[in-house]
Amino acid sequence: MKKVVYIIIGMLLSIGLFIFLGIKFSDCELFKYNLMDIITTICVSFGIYYLTKLGEEKKDKNSKIESTIELIQRKLTLTFSSPIKIENKAEYLHSFKYLDNKIRILDNISKHLKCDEEIRNIQIEKDKLSDFITDNIDLGDEYFVGEAVKEKIPNILCNIETHLDSITLKIYGTSKKGN
Repeated sequence: MKKVVYIIIGMLLSIGLFIFLGIKFSDCELFKYNLMDIITTICVSFGIYYLTKLGEEKKDKNSKIESTIELIQRKLTLTFSSPIKIENKAEYLHSFKYLDNKIRILDNISKHLKCDEEIRNIQIEKDKLSDFITDNIDLGDEYFVGEAVKEKIPNILCNIETHLDSITLKIYGTSKKGN
């Protein structure tokens, strides 16, 4: 709302300035425009300025989304790519809280992309990862390197990466509808 007020005040001041200069220097060719030309020029100038600002805001939002996606990917890779160890239990719990916060931020700043389904799937996969690790961490380090569960964590991480990549594709408008 403040921006609109500033734009209107700016337009009125500009019109006033042109009228004043037109009266003061009426013999100068620069100011031999009629009021309609002046108003049109000012309105077009402010319109272009306003549309440029909207484009910049969208670009900044998309940049923040990309940054948040990178933070999530980095945290997942650094924390969960190596074998799960019982002595790192506190780090895992902290990481889950960190990821929850980043997913919530991603959800809030990506509303304009309409990627609610991807974010919901990321949250579901993160919850699977959290449940799997917290439920089984007390079974010892050997449990996570066993053949039955060895690929479970990389598969969950891959699913999260896929959903994050879908959001990135939506930023650039290359995501296919219905996927």
